[in-house]
Amino acid sequence: MAKGIRYKINYLYSKVIYHIKNKNDRNYLTITNNNQVNNNILENNNENSFGSYLGGLFEGDGHIWIPKDNNKRKHNPRFCITFHIKDLPLAEVILKKIGYGFIRYKYKENAVVLTVSPIKGLEYIISNISPFLRTPKIKQVNNLIEWLNIHHQTNYLNLIYNDKPLDSDHWLAGFIDADAGFYIYYKNKMDKKIITKLSLTIEQRKISKETYEFIMKKIADFLKVNLNMRNQKSTGNFYYRVVATSELSKSIIINYLTHFPLYSSKYLDYLDWKRANLIKIKINISKKNNINININNVLVAYNKIYLLKNSMNNKRNIYNWNHLYESNIFIS
Repeated sequence: MAKGIRYKINYLYSKVIYHIKNKNDRNYLTITNNNQVNNNILENNNENSFGSYLGGLFEGDGHIWIPKDNNKRKHNPRFCITFHIKDLPLAEVILKKIGYGFIRYKYKENAVVLTVSPIKGLEYIISNISPFLRTPKIKQVNNLIEWLNIHHQTNYLNLIYNDKPLDSDHWLAGFIDADAGFYIYYKNKMDKKIITKLSLTIEQRKISKETYEFIMKKIADFLKVNLNMRNQKSTGNFYYRVVATSELSKSIIINYLTHFPLYSSKYLDYLDWKRANLIKIKINISKKNNINININNVLVAYNKIYLLKNSMNNKRNIYNWNHLYESNIFIS
């Protein structure tokens, strides 16, 4: 693997552990195919789920490049979604589902980029994500539609924003997989009082030309929390920020993700986060009801939360991908 790569990953696929190895002879994986959730939930068929999930991924961490008409060399547009390299299996499964495109490795950034440029692949993507887009990136898709209509005589209509409730499809799960994180705060004070806090945090950079304020406010309202702003001092950038910590918001998250699961490695972080939440609920119920608790049992329970915290996010080194490979939404 190139010198820039410093991220060593183990993947657990069924019962087999395999490693990302040196692939200098293959920078691209290419596939070409010539042949409390309310009653607003849509029929959760494979194509609706895949299209809405892909739309959320794209609007969280994707972009579309459109060639200029004055270019001497003719190029197709490129639909791209960037993944952390640990989520390579997800990128591969999506690529197989689309049937056209390639995966580019960005070793220095510990990232891979799913890229689709064949016309049939672009048309497949448009047909799947069209009903589900909720952010200013819909403009990029409309620019792609205009390019296809001009250069390939298609007759796509410009898209409009999806204003359906967030709990009606898989879009938010895709957006969380792209731009959110599950976190456990754990602090053991000197007086032996242990403080824990669980949160889901979603951030999007504030860009003057393409504001995400509307959709971030909608997500905040859905989770019953406030929308805040964060100033990153090192860059001067501002970020819209949704942080869900209350019992109500956590129950909404769990109910939603039960119906519309995550598919990236964040699913594993979510499972650990949910286990920690259950442990904390049991501790709080015992305290509230003044149940005599053996202090050693309480410390054992808190230690379980501590161990879960230290197996999540960048501290995770084993990945079980059964949740991805056993899902039916990626079946072609």
